[in-house]
Amino acid sequence: MSAKKLNKKEKFAATAKAKESGVLSSVPKVDYPKWWAWLPAILGFLVYANTLDFGFVLDDYAAILENTSTQKGIAALGEIFSTSYRYGYILLADELYRPLPKAIFAIFWDWFPNNATPGHLLNVLLFAFTCFFIFRLLSKWFPNQQKLALLTALIFAVHPIHTEVVANIKSLDEILAFLFCLLSLNQYLTYKDQGKAMNIILAMILFFAAYLCKESSITFLPIFPLLVYFRFHSSDTSTIRSSLVGTQWMLIPTILLLFIRHNGLNSSEMFTAAPPSVADNALMYAKDTLTQITGAVAMLGLYLYKLVVPNNLSFDLSFPEVSQQK
Repeated sequence: MSAKKLNKKEKFAATAKAKESGVLSSVPKVDYPKWWAWLPAILGFLVYANTLDFGFVLDDYAAILENTSTQKGIAALGEIFSTSYRYGYILLADELYRPLPKAIFAIFWDWFPNNATPGHLLNVLLFAFTCFFIFRLLSKWFPNQQKLALLTALIFAVHPIHTEVVANIKSLDEILAFLFCLLSLNQYLTYKDQGKAMNIILAMILFFAAYLCKESSITFLPIFPLLVYFRFHSSDTSTIRSSLVGTQWMLIPTILLLFIRHNGLNSSEMFTAAPPSVADNALMYAKDTLTQITGAVAMLGLYLYKLVVPNNLSFDLSFPEVSQQK
């Protein structure tokens, strides 16, 4: 039996009720060739398959190769979740908290000591899955733009700006943080669409997992209401207001992380009271505040430029190296 067709008055009433509750229109059925989703994943894997034979480089030494905490293996998991990211390395000033990727490094060291291949394989597989999920996410929530979703995922898979992240084992924190943010966003949009409590709970858990991978996940907070607004687009103020409904739930993982850092970490020996080191913020090289501000603006502009024109890439485009770029 076909569903009853709503008249204009009934449609208006249903829309108003959905806006008041923060639950928006349901998502149309996604209809695209199933193999489309695998194209970005396969391409992403092939692009970085050559990294499987690479060794340890750059920050791998601080996080893995020369970190006594990581090299304790599984026995150090409790220590890892109660200490700073570089705890166990020679650096003293450390205000980073990224226990999830470091725990994975410890497990891998226990299972595959001094072997870089499993770490590289994990990065490549997770990157391939991220490419797969980007297409699934975009095609689900923007079903009328499936070709654009596929093109977006394919460009993401081959964009050379990701080279350092995928090829450097330590950058598992970047890959996991971004992936968890995307997974959280999908659950959040599902919550806004269907209004089920389980979806918002999963969204908060996944977002907290992103925080446990890298603190910069906090920049994803405004993405939640923005995606809701553009997915259920309208120019009226009621829709803008409904886009913000539910965002407060995503503040809970943020507050929880800040609570852990302030009350748990700062009261232990894991943090050393000191300005940020140049290892974490290259702008500490700057001689004064004005140079720091202008340097930050210059670096941001350069990063945006490299997204569009990814030539002359380097693992370090920070201050003062940024001044040497043409």
